[in-house]
Amino acid sequence: MSFELLDQNINRRITISRNKISKLYEQFEQMLGVQYYEQAHKITFGFLVSEYVLKLKIPSKTVDSDTIFLCGRRLLEVFIILKYITQTNTFSKMMEYCQRDRYDYLEGCNARVIADEKFFPALKDLDNYALENKQEQAEILKQYEGKKPKAMETMKAMATAIGYEEEYNYFYKFTSKILHFCPFSLNGDAYFEHVVHKRVFLIRLAKYLEEIEKELENIYQSIPK
Repeated sequence: MSFELLDQNINRRITISRNKISKLYEQFEQMLGVQYYEQAHKITFGFLVSEYVLKLKIPSKTVDSDTIFLCGRRLLEVFIILKYITQTNTFSKMMEYCQRDRYDYLEGCNARVIADEKFFPALKDLDNYALENKQEQAEILKQYEGKKPKAMETMKAMATAIGYEEEYNYFYKFTSKILHFCPFSLNGDAYFEHVVHKRVFLIRLAKYLEEIEKELENIYQSIPK
């Protein structure tokens, strides 16, 4: 297949998937409320995931490779989590996972106090929200009997559970080396702006979007109307 035909195929697949996800987003939004209370966790999850995906700017071959890698990594993460939660039917646990992520985020924010004093003294008079952060953390702990909320499984564990360990080992680990500075960054072979490389990853973006749409559609169809 020529590059031109391949590009057309990729763009068409991406457009179709985004349109379908947009429709599912609207359908999930219409179902939010009392009428579907028993399915609230599932509906909310589908709504928020579709909303997140639609907010992502899907890149084309004209942008730099890092932008493509970052978007691809995010879409792979969305797909892995989406499929894992669906397969394990653990929609009701997402709130706890969100609270744990929030708690860890606040913990990171609290580290700013010491970091500013040590490395950025010019910022010491700016509000660091340390008191508010600790109060919010305390409220989260109160909801879970003084313990941190349970964390979600690791990305690798979830990828393995859904049968995508090979894709994780390839794309997830690969993009880690590209997006983060490490010894590999100094390697003269670490150049991925070639048109072939870009298309290899853009095809993956299209595939991830298709798989995400399928999972969202399965969630929607599983809800009694």
